[in-house]
Amino acid sequence: MKHFKQTFGTALLIMMVLTMHSACNKDKDLTEEEDSTEQIQQSKDESFLSAESDVNLDEVNTALSGNALGKTSTIAGATVNDSSFINERKIVITYNGANANGTRTRIGEVSVQLLAGTNWRDAGAILKINYSNLVITNTATNKSVTLNGYHLVTNVNGGRAFIDTTVTHKIRGLMTVSFDNGTSRSWSVARKRIITHFDLVYNVEVRGDTTVGGISDVVVWGLNRNGAAFYTQIQQPIRWSSLCSGGPLSGVKVHKGLTKEVSVTFGVDEQGNEVTGACPFGYRVNWTNLRGDSKSAVIGY
Repeated sequence: MKHFKQTFGTALLIMMVLTMHSACNKDKDLTEEEDSTEQIQQSKDESFLSAESDVNLDEVNTALSGNALGKTSTIAGATVNDSSFINERKIVITYNGANANGTRTRIGEVSVQLLAGTNWRDAGAILKINYSNLVITNTATNKSVTLNGYHLVTNVNGGRAFIDTTVTHKIRGLMTVSFDNGTSRSWSVARKRIITHFDLVYNVEVRGDTTVGGISDVVVWGLNRNGAAFYTQIQQPIRWSSLCSGGPLSGVKVHKGLTKEVSVTFGVDEQGNEVTGACPFGYRVNWTNLRGDSKSAVIGY
């Protein structure tokens, strides 16, 4: 009987230890899963917003390329009113449908006003671009974000983007981003875009253009959808080409200020290898999880 009690007691102790170990592992695994989700989501959110802002800036430049404030071509899924606001040196773009390749739908309004300069092509000319409830939806996933806020864009050296050889724009702004999980965050923006054009091919290079917390080349900063403060540094310029419509060809961003720093390398294949001489699949996200393990994920454009 005594032997039975000892055996039973030992077995019970082992079961308790195993149960506690299993629970600890489960909690640890869950924490790591949440950690990974946050790192990947942060990279997706910031990359998506930056890409869509660049697309909108390209469309604004196209709309203003002919004269000071004149419509020279149409924008897919939008109408451009450039006649009702002549005295205000302003146009209004109303988005009401899909973009050119059908990957996004956009609903909302973007107004563009010339604040300084006689024409947008003048060196030192300044545009104010206001975003009013612009809802951008990914048609593949049905996920959407809503943008409100403004960009101030300075034409640094003058010229017409996508027409003249080299044009540099300096951008400052404050955007409110409403995510599909019900949160709304304010993101500050400071970037420089260098647009080159030669033989019907154009290239765009994006650089961070301010210093935050002693870190240079910061392009955006604020709170992510989980309420954590972050700032994004462009360590290698993000480069696009009209020859590849999917996404950036190269560049490196680092999201700082989070629990774990996240590095994003643009222009990789499906295995995460950097691509040269061909259009890439997407970008690679690298971070270190809470256990100190190196993690990575490849995300398609």
